[in-house]
Amino acid sequence: MANACILALKADGVNLFHVGSDDVPTLRGTYEAVIREAGSGSRVRSLPKRPTLAAMRLAHHLHLSPLGHYHYRMIAEDFVFDTARIKRELGWKPTLTNSEMLVRAYRYYAERRSEIHARENVSAHSKPAAMGLIRVLKWFSWG
Repeated sequence: MANACILALKADGVNLFHVGSDDVPTLRGTYEAVIREAGSGSRVRSLPKRPTLAAMRLAHHLHLSPLGHYHYRMIAEDFVFDTARIKRELGWKPTLTNSEMLVRAYRYYAERRSEIHARENVSAHSKPAAMGLIRVLKWFSWG
């Protein structure tokens, strides 16, 4: 990502470049790679799309979930950014797959978990979210 930003700074004019990895697995496949890395017995489960999205919208509206509208719109679909333009015009290429990036992020977190949780006065994106209704769903999924 940093290399893409540096290359984009050198581009003439105003541009829009999509950045993403090649050979993108499904969202399920990406999550399963992190689960394997963690040595967890967790399993990815699928739910019916329409009722699940309706429940997620309701939970968000009632402030029972940390997930926002952008989360539930993204999580229900697999999508891939078209990186042809940045490759062609700037010579950029991805160096990691989505799974590799998330596994690295997991390793970073696992190695520094206590330090991360001890931080104060940090961005909302730098501390664990209040899980709300998700905690209840997680509890039911263990059964």
